[in-house]
Amino acid sequence: MQLFRPMQFVKDLLVGPTQVEMEGQDIIILVIGPSGAGKSRFIEAAAGKPAGKVSHSLELSTKDVQFVSCPHPEGGKQVFFVDTPGLHEEGNTWMNVGKQIQKWIKTRVPAEQKITGVLYLHNITGNRMTEFPFTNEAMFEQYCGKNLGRRICVTTTHWDQVNKEVATRRESEIREKYCVTGTTMARFLCTRESAWEVVEKLLQASRPDA
Repeated sequence: MQLFRPMQFVKDLLVGPTQVEMEGQDIIILVIGPSGAGKSRFIEAAAGKPAGKVSHSLELSTKDVQFVSCPHPEGGKQVFFVDTPGLHEEGNTWMNVGKQIQKWIKTRVPAEQKITGVLYLHNITGNRMTEFPFTNEAMFEQYCGKNLGRRICVTTTHWDQVNKEVATRRESEIREKYCVTGTTMARFLCTRESAWEVVEKLLQASRPDA
């Protein structure tokens, strides 16, 4: 049986060929992370509509991969936020979630289109990060290629539920222990402005000339 490898999975998403009516200039952002990290809340703040109610799903279940599209605030491009099932929810692992995302991409995203980037959301109230797929920089580069870390933004959430000094210390620990070369970090503060600041940080880092 072939093993599911998170690093290879991310590489395939970011650099491999990826059939929703999307155009070449559209921005596609995967929003992944454990249950309770705030993925749907982030998407609702950015897009102005609930991910679980207005988005499109492969199945009728709300636990499937879903997406919400909205125009970029500065105009021109359409942004697709892809809401994914929460890790650790009802036994969800990288293998299970990864298969659902891959199915969504094959079904929904044009073959010539690429995933723009990945937002990995983490609840800052937690003492540690679990099943983070980018812990080994050498492995990450081996599977994804150099500078590919720029397409990943680790986004911490729930800052309103924890002491800021404690949260800042945890944020530093995440940056030192888990972030690979080029990976950016951002804070989501539950507002539309904050959500788009996170998106812009990811977009700027992922540009070829960055």
